[in-house]
Amino acid sequence: MTPGVTGERVLNGHIFALYGVYDYWRLTADPRAVAIFDGAATSLRHYVPTALRMPEWVSRYAVGCPNAYIGYHALHIQQLLKVYEMSRTAVFAGLADLLRDDYPPPAVTGTVVFAGGTHIGYTFSATGSILEQKPLTLSRQSNANADQRIRVRGRGVYYQIHNGALAGYFVAEEPGTRVLLGAVALHTYAPQRTLLFSPGTYPGYRYGPAWTVAESRTYTFPRASAAPFDATAWVNGRLCYRITAGAYAGLWLPAVEGLNPA
Repeated sequence: MTPGVTGERVLNGHIFALYGVYDYWRLTADPRAVAIFDGAATSLRHYVPTALRMPEWVSRYAVGCPNAYIGYHALHIQQLLKVYEMSRTAVFAGLADLLRDDYPPPAVTGTVVFAGGTHIGYTFSATGSILEQKPLTLSRQSNANADQRIRVRGRGVYYQIHNGALAGYFVAEEPGTRVLLGAVALHTYAPQRTLLFSPGTYPGYRYGPAWTVAESRTYTFPRASAAPFDATAWVNGRLCYRITAGAYAGLWLPAVEGLNPA
């Protein structure tokens, strides 16, 4: 992104051009391509978090364009994962994860489990203002189907309920209270990444076909440790890491304080 350039400086176009530089290097081993790739990737590291990311919303289309488009946001995420694969630099996987956290892919279907108690369904305007709300009190656990898991502007992540007493309403995702069963918003990483453990106690879980816990393991680490992981997702309403080796091999670890992806 050269000083004095007045174009829009489109994010997806910049990354697609980066793909071409990478392919040219693979074919020719030309060191000039390495220098160009490094400069373009450095621009991504700087501009994605500072000029293109919109916290808790859809990323901007370009540095010179204030507009945000959901379709391009999803593309940006996949492109950043690809740049991680090409560069093997964890910061790009982290940026993809950050954009996913800001606005996860909304096209999700599944079963929402409601704990006993009172739940409130909402309808919202396009700007996130509450238009209507409906309370529902349950004497015991209950289920309903959802056809979206979406960030509501200025608010958290909500499930759009498809059937039952709250059909057509949105309910807030809340672990232990309202959760969508399964692993959603999945990111896989090639190569695998490293999860750093601070000293402490951490539970891990293996899930059965219905996404109930089939196995759990809890270990206490007296000193700092690490393990490889190949995926992250929201599993039963919680962000989790899928561990591939070591004491937690094959299990999902919920993201808690003391766990830090590298």
